Amino acid sequence: MYNADKVTNKIVKLQNKEEGMKKILGIILIIIMVSSLMIGCTKDAEEKTTDNDNTPVVEAVEETTEKDDAPKMEAVEIRFALWAGGKELDEFQAIADEVNAEANGEYKIIVESIPDNYIQKLSTQFSGKNAADLIWLSQDNIYAFAELGALYDITDLNQNSSTEILKEENFFTNIIKTAKYDNKLFGIPWIANPVIMYYNTSLFDKYGVDLPKADKDGVIGTEGEWTWDDFIALAKQFPNGDGAEDYGWITGGWPPIEMYLWAEGGDILDENYKSVINTPESIKGLELAKEILTSGITPDISTVWDQGFSEMFLNGQIAMIMAGAADDFELREMNNMTVDDIAYGVVPSGVDGKYHSFNWTASTVMNADTENPEMAYKAMEAMTLKFFGWKVTPPIKGGIDLIDEMLEGTKVISKPTIVAALADTRGGNYHTAYAEIDIWRNLFEPLLLETDSFDSAEMAQKLDDEINKILNR
Repeated sequence: MYNADKVTNKIVKLQNKEEGMKKILGIILIIIMVSSLMIGCTKDAEEKTTDNDNTPVVEAVEETTEKDDAPKMEAVEIRFALWAGGKELDEFQAIADEVNAEANGEYKIIVESIPDNYIQKLSTQFSGKNAADLIWLSQDNIYAFAELGALYDITDLNQNSSTEILKEENFFTNIIKTAKYDNKLFGIPWIANPVIMYYNTSLFDKYGVDLPKADKDGVIGTEGEWTWDDFIALAKQFPNGDGAEDYGWITGGWPPIEMYLWAEGGDILDENYKSVINTPESIKGLELAKEILTSGITPDISTVWDQGFSEMFLNGQIAMIMAGAADDFELREMNNMTVDDIAYGVVPSGVDGKYHSFNWTASTVMNADTENPEMAYKAMEAMTLKFFGWKVTPPIKGGIDLIDEMLEGTKVISKPTIVAALADTRGGNYHTAYAEIDIWRNLFEPLLLETDSFDSAEMAQKLDDEINKILNR
């Protein structure tokens, strides 16, 4: 777990900075008023110490304090559902415990882990009117649940809150967009996790291969100069092939298919939720993905799924891997390599010269049927501020400035790369069609498993027809 306390303290300072002068002025006014009252009371007291014949006067004092026998209000229970398990769940529980301790008895967060079949079980809970008050949802699921009316519109709660740092306008535009539906806000994002390139420099040294050119900030892969063709050519300089000891790159279905489409100017849906999968640009993106998969630079997909995507990189067998900036490679056990062997860079530039890094993000949303939305929102804000000290990178515009304090040397060298990636990072234009079509099962998985026979144009036409049926009904 990162240094959450230091980051939380800094967030609090940022939050309080604008209100500081207002509070000071208010305190001064209070002091003046109290002082005036004390002077008046002192004068009255002096006048009443004696009567006309100088006999001390003792006035009866009524007892104004009453015994408080009223029962204390019980803390409002706020159920919080999430997909985390294992170590991540333990860390989440620790955060919930901290928030509960700081809630002054107003509310108590009850953690509910759903580590498998998450969306299916959530859907069942919503149908049975038994879903939690607060819920983690990834960017690709918010639209569908909001469209069904399952989520609470938190727009007014957000805008009326005194927690300025969590106002909608303080988030990266492409990230807060994923928490909205019909121009209404339904969640608070808690992570920005752009895809970046990790390099195992020990393999580059082993095979005498040069790393791509770095920019002035040390970010490997200068924007506009480091292309997908350059990437493929670089990866081919490693042994690769069946039975090879080491490989130039690896994929097990990551990065997502969208990144290849974006690289060629395509997409699945455009910003107006119109299907564009069957455009020349999108078909070129599918062909780019196919070219990479048939180039021999990555282990066989069955091998990757058997041995593990991240595990093969950490075992020192992979020269390059595209993974999230928040992936904790530096904190995990390694073989045949050390933390010092890891270098960082951006993903290759697309045809327009930009990175187009996929950003995995998620938000905390609120159940539309929660009994106490104001208290649930208060708990949501408190948890989100803690998340900012837990997950790299906080999705707020000032979040980059928190990285050094969060990482404390474990990964600070990657900060310039994260900053560069965030400039061009985004998620998909998510719509109910995403969930119904199942882009993974009906597009990317066939590409991974049947690469040689995969027909990009045919698949694009098929998906376009199916998407339009959903959009037009």
